[in-house]
Amino acid sequence: MKRKIYNRLLEWKEKDNGSCGLLLDGTSIVSQELRSRGHKPYFYSRSDTDNRENNMEIDW
Repeated sequence: MKRKIYNRLLEWKEKDNGSCGLLLDGTSIVSQELRSRGHKPYFYSRSDTDNRENNMEIDW
């Protein structure tokens, strides 16, 4: 699964040059694994009104 996610990130970076968002299916497996190892749920959000390319949301 790790390689699949990594390859999808590379494909997105090369194809879209970060010009659009990225949604990965199947990442619940990753979050389940993190949770089973004692990691708490996580949410991060960053909004840049000057440069939308810096906007980011991460949650699991």
